[in-house]
Amino acid sequence: MRSKRKRKDSEEESDFQPEVDFLQLQMNTLRRYKRHYKLQLKPGTNKIQLVEAISKHFRTVRVNEKKAVPLFISMVKSHKSKLDHPKPVDN
Repeated sequence: MRSKRKRKDSEEESDFQPEVDFLQLQMNTLRRYKRHYKLQLKPGTNKIQLVEAISKHFRTVRVNEKKAVPLFISMVKSHKSKLDHPKPVDN
């Protein structure tokens, strides 16, 4: 009798965290990440401290893949980025 294979979308794989080398990013990119997510760091933070804080934050961010993947594909096909779209006005 054959043994059943585990499905790829099992709970075990949903906790997968990709390795990201934030040290490869430029300082202005790291600062934009910090500003976007409103990370509270001391003024004059060096690159190593910034990378440590961003890495720690990045590991805590959860992504809804069912929404993110189609949006990503749509943006790639239209050659746009989220920054190209105006922010909605709150009333």
